[in-house]
Amino acid sequence: MRVWKVILFALLLAALAPLLLAQDAELEQLIREFKGEAPLRALTPPQLEAAYAKVLDSLLPKMGSEDENDQKTPQQTLQDICWRAARPGAETERLAVCKAIAARLGANMPKPARLWLIKQLEHIGRAESVASLAPILADPDPPLRDRALRALAVNPSPDAANAIRGERERAEKTDWHVALINALALRNDPADVPALTKLGASDEDAVRSAALAALARMGDKAAADIIAAGMTKGSKQAQAIAADAYLLLADSLCQKGDKATALTMYRKLLASQGHLKCAAVLGLANAGGLQELPALMTALADKDEKVRGAATAGLVGIQDANAVSALADKLKVASPELKVSLLRVLAQRGDKAAVPAVLEAAKDTAEDVRIAAYESMGKLADGRAGDVLVAALVKTEGKEREAAAAALNFIPGEGIVDAIIGGLAKTDEKGRVELIKTLATRKSPKVVPALLKTAEDADVNVRAESFKALANLADEKALPSLLGLLTKTTDGKDQKEAEKAVTTVVRRVGKAEPVLTSFASASVPAKCSLLRVMSKVGGKDFLGRICSLLRDENAEVQDAAVRGLSDWPDVEAASALLDVAKGSENTTHRVLALRGYVRVVGMPSERSIEQTLKMYEDGLSAATRPEEKKLVLGGLGDVKNPAAL
Repeated sequence: MRVWKVILFALLLAALAPLLLAQDAELEQLIREFKGEAPLRALTPPQLEAAYAKVLDSLLPKMGSEDENDQKTPQQTLQDICWRAARPGAETERLAVCKAIAARLGANMPKPARLWLIKQLEHIGRAESVASLAPILADPDPPLRDRALRALAVNPSPDAANAIRGERERAEKTDWHVALINALALRNDPADVPALTKLGASDEDAVRSAALAALARMGDKAAADIIAAGMTKGSKQAQAIAADAYLLLADSLCQKGDKATALTMYRKLLASQGHLKCAAVLGLANAGGLQELPALMTALADKDEKVRGAATAGLVGIQDANAVSALADKLKVASPELKVSLLRVLAQRGDKAAVPAVLEAAKDTAEDVRIAAYESMGKLADGRAGDVLVAALVKTEGKEREAAAAALNFIPGEGIVDAIIGGLAKTDEKGRVELIKTLATRKSPKVVPALLKTAEDADVNVRAESFKALANLADEKALPSLLGLLTKTTDGKDQKEAEKAVTTVVRRVGKAEPVLTSFASASVPAKCSLLRVMSKVGGKDFLGRICSLLRDENAEVQDAAVRGLSDWPDVEAASALLDVAKGSENTTHRVLALRGYVRVVGMPSERSIEQTLKMYEDGLSAATRPEEKKLVLGGLGDVKNPAAL
């Protein structure tokens, strides 16, 4: 008998299997269509709702699981379906899926699935969802209740608002009452103003605070008095919330154009401290403009740095054609401290109409004011400030001179270049150094000729600064003049900077002829200097000239040639260095050459290891004294190859 039962059960399964497989395939096809992965078949609204219900029922078992891993796939599938249904032009699909979801929100649905269903209605639900969501507001489970409230708060249907209002009237717990008030605030419906106004006088701090914040968000000026009353009622926290609400309402009214009411509110907040006072100062500027200039000037002199900053920002933002003129008038009679602040305001406004007032302020007896004036000139970047800044750089010292120099760097134009060059003849050596530093930042054809002149100045520091600038600015055209200066230079500091300048320029232009031409007629000291330049630049032309002088009759030239060769920047000098190390009768020259040889052989190259080792062997053969052999062995020790052993 048992055998027959097993056989019958197996036959039943075999008969049902094709049907079950067909149902699974149908579900998979519907899901693909609802996710937009396949064309959606033509269905009537009832058929569409039934199809969504079928898919939803297949997802709910795992969606309601207590195992989060089981929940993820069906949750994502439903979310994809809902987002697809909410696309523009698909209202029939949205309505159908929302109805299917709403019908499954009963208390018998497992909590994880219920929460996820409500979340989808939060995103795409409309009037059709309200009847199913509203009862959940009374659910004893806080997460479910809160999720339903969020869904209703963003639901555009008037029925959703009525559901929240009804629940608020029944609410007994303060935290839930506050949550409902916040939801109404989010909806921003004027119909709630009367009820919220009444709640704004509540004796419960939390309820009153929520109501006042909601009224402020709605932006109705009739709420100003009730919110103001809350600023002196209850705990300090409640008073602070009311004050922030009052500020929010003032800002809202100002943005809507009711500046008169906003001004009254800002003036009331001006007696506050901290961020409220800062915001009130900004509000005065935005709502009242120049009309509030006296109050803004008072704020600009406030002991609180943040309030001063707010006043500065407010004055900068005033959009009025007469603003610069009004601020300039205040600048004339202000205290030194206030003048500094006003100059910063004028600079930040960026209106060049302020330039005359700023130039006049540069004559002030207070150093801080003059410095602020120079800084403002730099920010306004007007050429009219050139002579004033150059004069300041010439006549002043310390921070004042630094401020003038910095300002000059920000102002474009040939007029500034002319002013700087003109100032070179009117100042002391310190002033000339500062002017040269400033001149070096300008891109003008007038700069290099001026620097070539200052490179012959009587002061060594001026000459040195000139050579530093010429190193960066001189071109091929200026190179002969620069070489002429080098060959005439005898001072050690000058010579060092001149050599650096010539070296940098020759590297940049890539030509050896001007140097070789200058060398032919140079004095012995100048030849030595040019040989040092050649050794730093390198190249076949310079190497040939240096090698030709290794046995020069003049001992100074010969010494400079050997030293230059020993400092050569690449391995091309190796052969010549080895010859000197082997054949020179001068011990110092042999050591210098051998040291240079070891250095260039040790440079990175594409030689084979055998070639490198052969070069070290040649070096060892040139070494005659123990210390010379140690020098070569030291270089050989850096060769990371067993053959070096």
